[in-house]
Amino acid sequence: MDPEQGEALELLGRRLEEANHSAVFTSVLMDNAKFIMMVLVVLTHSMAATYPSLALLRAIHPFQTRTFAFISGAVNRKHTREALFQASRDTVVQILWFSTFLEPVCYKFMSGTSPFRPPNLKEVFSLLFFSGAHIHWYLYGLLWWRLASHMLLHLRPIERLSISLMISAAATWTYVDFLSTSEALACLPLYTAGQICGDAQFLERYKGWETSTRDWLGRLAGLLLFFGLDFMWRQLGWTQHYPFSMGCIPWAVQEGSYSYVHVGMLLWLLRGVAGSLLMLSKVLIFLLLCCPRQSGMMTRLGRNTLFPYLLHHPLLPLKNACLVLLGRSFGSSHLREAADVVLSVALVAVLASPQVQVVFTPCFQPWRASRA
Repeated sequence: MDPEQGEALELLGRRLEEANHSAVFTSVLMDNAKFIMMVLVVLTHSMAATYPSLALLRAIHPFQTRTFAFISGAVNRKHTREALFQASRDTVVQILWFSTFLEPVCYKFMSGTSPFRPPNLKEVFSLLFFSGAHIHWYLYGLLWWRLASHMLLHLRPIERLSISLMISAAATWTYVDFLSTSEALACLPLYTAGQICGDAQFLERYKGWETSTRDWLGRLAGLLLFFGLDFMWRQLGWTQHYPFSMGCIPWAVQEGSYSYVHVGMLLWLLRGVAGSLLMLSKVLIFLLLCCPRQSGMMTRLGRNTLFPYLLHHPLLPLKNACLVLLGRSFGSSHLREAADVVLSVALVAVLASPQVQVVFTPCFQPWRASRA
């Protein structure tokens, strides 16, 4: 082997090593983020049922679902029709499981509102077709996002993001619960942005920040920036997509109203676009400055967040009952919220364990189980 061939092979080896390191970095970052977001999802659903602190609830919702949408787009790097079909068929199976068994049978049994019996067909029909903001809206969102992204793939990234922003803003004018349309379209820009960043390997470019973010001052700066943006937005009054501030308004529509005149519609669209861009900024701040980047138990559990997402809701009554028992010994609401966080982490850790994955993969991911 001549020296030139040796140098070429050495250069190729370095590039392969760098590519592998970048892929591992992104995988660890995403898995850690997924675990944290799953804990926040459980907290959101628990707090929505018990209302201990609306301030804390508004701080984490709907940020956690928008981050999940971004991550789903970032990890979706196969854009063929075959890949779209393979990813979507498991999602359809998961929707069927949730709508026919997990929610109408298991949740009602665990909450004590109904004995363990076959589901009511009317309720199943409603869960399947008029899902609205129910727990499984995210699964419908995955179907909508994959279809929309596949239709927009021939466009340039800036055009794809611009169209997604306009569709999302326009969809917040009125609420449509059929197949969770409003919820899915509200998060479409985050999925599109994640897909664009994934294709461009955007996050990999910042793997050098790994050492700086170990410094707690850097993470503190990220948190201050994160909540500073949120506080500024609320002070301006442009609080798009924030729940519970006006009664039972669906979170997938904008708060307030404008007249149907042209200027009013323009302001509505601008506020919707700006709200989505703000949420995208918060997601990137979290991923680049706040999310842990070291591989560990959180990383391993974060790979299996599908199972906590599907299984946590039937177990919420049990979790909330434990929280009530603990709350009787706490004189402070802050201690109760801390206990809620601990219980949420424990629940997600158990449901994301390899044992649960082995048991439920044939149910929720039958084609993946058959390939294994």
